[in-house]
Amino acid sequence: MLLGNVVLRSLQRCELKMFRQCSAMPKRKQDVFFDSEVQSILKSLTGRNDDRIFRTRRLGRRVSKKSDFQFVTTEELQDLQKEAGRKAEEKLQMPPVMDERNPQGRVLEEDPLLVGLDVSKFVFTDITFGISDRERLIVVRDTDGTLRTADWEEQDR
Repeated sequence: MLLGNVVLRSLQRCELKMFRQCSAMPKRKQDVFFDSEVQSILKSLTGRNDDRIFRTRRLGRRVSKKSDFQFVTTEELQDLQKEAGRKAEEKLQMPPVMDERNPQGRVLEEDPLLVGLDVSKFVFTDITFGISDRERLIVVRDTDGTLRTADWEEQDR
């Protein structure tokens, strides 16, 4: 309960700070998201579960590295715990903020000679290696002869 109140107060301060900055001039979402105070709030909300951060991902393969057990002193144990905490902070990252998708496709060409050529739409997909699905170019030739970029419903299919 105490952590929730601290996070809530911190979030309210951050919102007020961002409101003051945004009222003066518009800021990009990325600038607000990568602000150190916002990042610390997000990290405190999600928490840090070391078992999940350092879990072994099998992915259908054998686990190649076996556990390593050592006898260490208390000071060495504290140093190892600090190092593990630092590695966990490096591995634990917030997902990037992305702009909202534009729901409508853009008309590229209208060809009246293709009206009634076929009863179904043609979908053309760029299959270039290394492009994410979000950035992949998909165009649709409608039955009325319009060539347009695919809307997000069609791209998600």
